[in-house]
Amino acid sequence: MKWEEFLLFLAPGVPEVVGVIALSLALGAVPLRWGRIIPAGFMLAIISYVIRNLPGVPLFTHLIVELLVLVLIISKSTKVPLSKSFIIVFSSTALLAILEPVIVEIFIWGSGMSIEALSSNNLLWLFSGLLQAFLMILAAIITTKYIKPDREAWKL
Repeated sequence: MKWEEFLLFLAPGVPEVVGVIALSLALGAVPLRWGRIIPAGFMLAIISYVIRNLPGVPLFTHLIVELLVLVLIISKSTKVPLSKSFIIVFSSTALLAILEPVIVEIFIWGSGMSIEALSSNNLLWLFSGLLQAFLMILAAIITTKYIKPDREAWKL
């Protein structure tokens, strides 16, 4: 495991996971408590990185584990039922899955680079991930304007 590779994974990975957590909570009418969301984002991003780099682990296993852990965290730490936790977590992840190719295409178009050149340019690749994360967090904040958070939604 290379230190630079780890940092390049975490730099956009943590904000992306924070965005997924925040949007999931906003969709579940749970107040956004950043002091809880950000550490959870770090934890899930690190778990995801470790699983992703285990030898012999099938592709995208890290994502499935990350989503299931997030579903359990939300259902156990808030009043959001397990069934709704699945829906809101998968909805948030679906938005991220839609944003990623759109943002990458915008970067390819704007830079005139191929996908190979873009993905090997660490700085541009980092910025594309950070833009996705920013849009996810913005979506969470906007969602709280339309789905009013229940002040009693947190169990902890």
